[in-house]
Amino acid sequence: MLAQLRAQGVDSSYAVTDPEAPTGVLIRDSHPARAIDVQYLRAGSAASRLSPDELEPGMFEGARLVHITGINPMLSASANRATWRLVELARAAGAKLSFDPNIRHKLGSPARWREVVGPLLAHADVVLAGEDEWELLGITHPASLLEAGPTTVVVKHREKSATCLTRGGDACRRPAFGVPVADPVGAGDAFAAGFLSGLLRGHGPDQCLRQGAAVAALVVQCPTDTDGLPDRAGLDRALAGFTGTHAETVLR
Repeated sequence: MLAQLRAQGVDSSYAVTDPEAPTGVLIRDSHPARAIDVQYLRAGSAASRLSPDELEPGMFEGARLVHITGINPMLSASANRATWRLVELARAAGAKLSFDPNIRHKLGSPARWREVVGPLLAHADVVLAGEDEWELLGITHPASLLEAGPTTVVVKHREKSATCLTRGGDACRRPAFGVPVADPVGAGDAFAAGFLSGLLRGHGPDQCLRQGAAVAALVVQCPTDTDGLPDRAGLDRALAGFTGTHAETVLR
C-alpha cells in the first residue's frame, strides 16, 4: 500500500505502522446479476487506533486544502478526537477544509452518524454529500448550511446529477456523463477528487462539477476504485471527449 502511494507521488513520510493491529480490509462482491455487497473488516484495525498525538502542525505547512470524510471519526473515540485535531491544525495552517460524510451504514446507526459526524459540517469550507446523506444527517435544505460556515455545498442527486451551491452565488447543476458502468463503487470519492482538483485550479462551480463528473465517469468504467483515476493530462483529454471538443477517440 505504501509503495503504491509513493508511486503516485503521495508523501508517505508521516505514515505510521502499528505492529499490534491489522490493516483494515474491504471485501466487495460485485457482479452484474446481483446487488453489490461490501464487507468491512475494520474493528480493531490500525486506523481505528489513530490518536490526536500522531498529528503535528508541520504536516500541514503549505497545504491549500485538507480533505476529510466521516469514516475516520466513526472508527473509534480516539480517531474522532484525531479528526477534530486535524480540523484545528488545518485551520491554523490557513488551509481550506473539505468534508464528505461518506456515510457507511455498517459503521453505525443514523443517530450515531448525526451525533459524531453532524457537528463537522459547520467547520468545513466545502461539503460534498449525496441526497440520502443530507437526509440522514437531518439537513432538509443543504443551502441553509451556507449560513453556518461552509462557502460551497455540493448535492449529489440520486439520478446522478450534482448541484453546487455557493454563498452569494446562483445554484449550478450538471448531469453525469453517460458511460457504460462496470462498477459504481468509488464514484463518490472520484467525484470529490475531480471537483476539489477544480477548486485548486481556481475554476468556478460549473467547471468543478464537470471535472467531478469526468473523474467519476472514468472510475465507474473500471472494476476497481483506483484504476480509472486519471492524471491531469488524462482528465483534460477525457473532458474534451465527453464534451465533444475533441473529435478523435484515439490520440496518436
